[in-house]
Amino acid sequence: MEPLKKIIIKDYPYRQEYISYLDIQWGLVVTTIKSHDREINHFIEFIKDEFSLESFIPGDIKASHIRRYLAYLKNHRENGPSTRNSKLATIRSYYKFLEENEYLEEDNNPTLFIRKAKVSRPLPVFLSLEEAQDLLKASVKNTRWPERDHAVLRFFLQTGCRAGELVKIELDHIDLEEKYVRLLGKGNEERIVPLTPNTIEALKDYLAVRDFSPRGKNHLFLGARGDPITYLGLNKLFKEACRKAGILKPNLTLHKLRHTCLTLLLKEGVDLCTLKELAGHQTIRTTVVYTHVTQKEIREAVKKLPLD
Repeated sequence: MEPLKKIIIKDYPYRQEYISYLDIQWGLVVTTIKSHDREINHFIEFIKDEFSLESFIPGDIKASHIRRYLAYLKNHRENGPSTRNSKLATIRSYYKFLEENEYLEEDNNPTLFIRKAKVSRPLPVFLSLEEAQDLLKASVKNTRWPERDHAVLRFFLQTGCRAGELVKIELDHIDLEEKYVRLLGKGNEERIVPLTPNTIEALKDYLAVRDFSPRGKNHLFLGARGDPITYLGLNKLFKEACRKAGILKPNLTLHKLRHTCLTLLLKEGVDLCTLKELAGHQTIRTTVVYTHVTQKEIREAVKKLPLD
């Protein structure tokens, strides 16, 4: 089959209900919901085209249809295993929605028979303590809103939160007197994260100059026009701070600030169970990956032992 052209989002079975499900039940941000919507649309258009179907009926789809789609992603789109697994997870979310709302007969979920592709998990990329400090210093240099940029980056580095969690923080989610923030994680799971004195100071400096216009409503961090800050806005200020700090590490993304926080805490002796709760990981297996970084450094240190 020829690679599909750019997909124009079309309607598909229970689309609006699925979008509401992702918003209300899973608590996903708008950009993630749009991504899921596009992926389901792409999957359905492929199935209809590949198997010459006039319409898409979820209950008629078999595991073999999904495997054909995954093979197309691998061989024609050259998607790696992580990307294919992500798209499979989206398809699973759609069928889970159908099951929970009884739009699919019991035991008729084709995604249950699909295994994820094996992925070699790379060591997390993170900043050293010195690089993190340089980044914070750079955040206040020649920027339109130094108080906000500094508060955002310090907040990321101190709390280890996800970008999707930060954009959802509202003013009443922080308590500067009691020194904590309430974060809404995946599936709207709430967790309380303490704030350090330096982070509180940075937030106070930002709030002193924050525009309390109605456009920003109750969101803590705002964009340049007074609207709630977006992931694109966060990424832009992060990249600019990295450039000013002279940090040019490969594969360095905004999410790596989360890795930096957790890795630096691990190096300071914080136990895995505490890290798991701070990070909002569902299982400790996700947290364990950060120990590999420490083990690598230990091996490198042992090699320096001056013995013949």
